[in-house]
Amino acid sequence: MIGKQVDHYIIIEKLGEGGFGSVWKARSNKDNYIYAIKMLNPDLLEKDEIVKIFFREAMILASLKHENITQLIEFFPEDKDNKINYAIVMEYIEGYTLSFFMKQYVNQNDKPVPIPFNIAVTISYQVLSALQYALDNGILHRDIKPTNIMFTPEQKSKIMDFGIATMTRYVTEYTAAKMLSIHYSAPERFRKEKIDERADIYSLGIVMFEMFTGRRPYDSDNTERVMHFHLEEKPPLPSKHNPRIPKDIEKLILKSMQKKPEHRFNNFAEMQQVFEKYYKPDGKPPEPETPSKIKHYLICAIVFLCLIIGGVLIMNFTPSEECITKNTKGYCEEKFGFSSTMILIPEGSFTMGSSAFTSEKPEQTIRMDSYYIDKYPVTNQLFDKFVQEINYITEPEKNNMGRVRHGSRWEKMNGVSWRNPDGLKDNPGDILPVTQITWNDAKAYCQWAGKQLPTEAQWEKAARGPKGASYPWGEKEPDDSVANYNSYNDGITEVNMFDKGQSYYGVYDMAGNTLEWCRDGYTVYNNKKRASHNHFEKSDKKYRVVKGSAYSEGPSSLRASRRLQYKPDYSNNVLGFRCVKEK
Repeated sequence: MIGKQVDHYIIIEKLGEGGFGSVWKARSNKDNYIYAIKMLNPDLLEKDEIVKIFFREAMILASLKHENITQLIEFFPEDKDNKINYAIVMEYIEGYTLSFFMKQYVNQNDKPVPIPFNIAVTISYQVLSALQYALDNGILHRDIKPTNIMFTPEQKSKIMDFGIATMTRYVTEYTAAKMLSIHYSAPERFRKEKIDERADIYSLGIVMFEMFTGRRPYDSDNTERVMHFHLEEKPPLPSKHNPRIPKDIEKLILKSMQKKPEHRFNNFAEMQQVFEKYYKPDGKPPEPETPSKIKHYLICAIVFLCLIIGGVLIMNFTPSEECITKNTKGYCEEKFGFSSTMILIPEGSFTMGSSAFTSEKPEQTIRMDSYYIDKYPVTNQLFDKFVQEINYITEPEKNNMGRVRHGSRWEKMNGVSWRNPDGLKDNPGDILPVTQITWNDAKAYCQWAGKQLPTEAQWEKAARGPKGASYPWGEKEPDDSVANYNSYNDGITEVNMFDKGQSYYGVYDMAGNTLEWCRDGYTVYNNKKRASHNHFEKSDKKYRVVKGSAYSEGPSSLRASRRLQYKPDYSNNVLGFRCVKEK
């Protein structure tokens, strides 16, 4: 299928497959944009009535224009091996499902915990707005679940697959079971009663329960047990699992999950009113009314992505409340999904830049809000999890080319990639920093992990500390006990090797070993002042900022103020990255 042309769309890669069919990433040769194409399962096309109903519904969906609804672009027949199939073209969404996002929030024992309160509020508010808009246009969703809600880089939630479940009355029981999620289905579905918007309200109530408590209202994946819950059991109080949940939100969730439709809300607008006082697009929301503070909930109150329109929501948690584990430097360390250890860099000022080189001027005091940064560069082991999870292909792999240093020269080499960064051996060590990664690849990984690439200021503060030290370890001149440089080790070393080279905050490998991408576009300021608070240069420039130094470079490269520039599609065998989470 890859490389095939469907109408005017060229198939690039497979995105997924399910009971309804397969989904493909494609590029239009008309406007050069990327789209998602869903090829329907042939088993659903056996009856002309199904095709007619689905075609009519697809046209209705195409008329829905809402910022929190995935847009249907077009619907057309596609002739495959002389057999007519049907293709749905949707906008392509870069982001993550709510299901994936919730899995990233775990405590020290890897038990799930609630996502940050303000994120749950924002998702709820936006989804309710989208569902009410659709209802006003005569459309029901009928398959609300976390895998059908996504986040975009533009900080929007997007609801996918409107109207898909309406076809289940025309298909076999087996196919219907594959298409609908029993975990979020309303009781009337099992009683074979008429379905209306209140079924969507029930499903959304379960999604909200999961967001605000960190778990579903039932503790089984057994189909019969889950059906029994939907039909017979009274749901537990959300406050049993999250004592900080506001009473009015708890009441909303419980009313949404009533067994009888007439006992639920009548529409989504009624529910949205409850969230009005918490959802503040132009400011921060109030704290939940419940005063108790549960330590592992606070740990997870990291702002991965504030899904708002026109503003940012921030919960005012202090590091002292969040910290369970401190590193050898006395700073908070936490583990977030996939065993990635991060260090909390506290709010405060530091000295950025230097007067030694034009590219580093000016030397300036910058004030930073608190944030988390990866303790180590991203390793091959962690990057492999990302690749396996979403079948990601890096740009060097697509282009079959990267750059490798030979002596003092950089040379293009075919066949190199993160799996074989120097062209000499496959499968580099698990805890070596991953390299042959472009800025675009690094950004994709960080987004997948619920993080971002660090800004240059975030990277430099983590390396220099509040006083703006010359090197991560302080002012002492470097030697081979603090960093991998001058080719002392004849190659890249493991990320945890240089204890003496830790930064002021306990961050490793911020000098020597590998260079690291930053989020910023590259600009030479000379004596022009940077922004004095949370400095960031938009990544709309031709080049991106690169910080740090490589194992093959000399001692002068180890200065924490050093900065380089590369194009976002550039890669080499000593260029890697790490990520941050903003609070």
